[in-house]
Amino acid sequence: MNENAHNDEIIAIALLKAIYRYRYFLLLLQIIAIASAFWVISTTPKLWEASAIFQIGQIGQAGQPGESGMLVEPIANVMSRMTHPSFPERVVKKLDISPTEKSFAMADLSSLKITQVKNSNLIEIRVKGESSKFAADLLKAVLYQLQETHQAIIGPTILRFKEELRNVTDAITANKDEVDIVKKQLLAKPRWNSYDMTLALIIIKNKDNELKELSQRKATLEEMLSPMRTFSTKLVGDIYVSAGSVSPNRSLIFSLAVSIGLMLGLLAAFVHRAIWKI
Repeated sequence: MNENAHNDEIIAIALLKAIYRYRYFLLLLQIIAIASAFWVISTTPKLWEASAIFQIGQIGQAGQPGESGMLVEPIANVMSRMTHPSFPERVVKKLDISPTEKSFAMADLSSLKITQVKNSNLIEIRVKGESSKFAADLLKAVLYQLQETHQAIIGPTILRFKEELRNVTDAITANKDEVDIVKKQLLAKPRWNSYDMTLALIIIKNKDNELKELSQRKATLEEMLSPMRTFSTKLVGDIYVSAGSVSPNRSLIFSLAVSIGLMLGLLAAFVHRAIWKI
């Protein structure tokens, strides 16, 4: 135990002696490292980051009033779609910008990050851009592309629901008209035989049961088509853009530069000292 402590003390003393002896060399390396960090920061393009929360669209499910609908596309599929190389290309094609700006946009979209918000059908999307406005515009273009894709998926289903709702509404109107006709016929005749009376009551009862079924189906379809149950992918809240540039990371670059400069300096000092002793 004492021997290990003694060895540690010897190493520490040797380290301090090396630092003191090569202090000017170490200082020179630190100056070079800091100057290099300044050069990297000044030559690296500044990037701003835009982020937003999106809610994946859903389709209301029949026969389940009050419950959340089915997602237009599973979140895992959405994330795979957006990370595929073809997705940035489709986004850039929709942007009304110059060819030079499109090349910048393709490079910036390589920073696209998609994460699922825990225990929800929400996804957070982040993207960097050459300016705060450009980053926000890129994020809007990403949302538009995703909405366009999901609208193509959900559109035919919504049209089918609406067509069925129109048919059910027309059927309800026809049902009520038929019942009114039968009732008017009952009231118009002063006398009815038992057969005609029984037949009329059976018709009214059947029409009443049919009306209840049609009304229930109409209520279900209206709930399915309500904005709370059926909607396309949408933005939740506002797009947030960083107040300042997030890249290059100055503090990280300076920390790495100082650390690497110090390690290289100490390594060079110990190697020089070992060679000098030989």
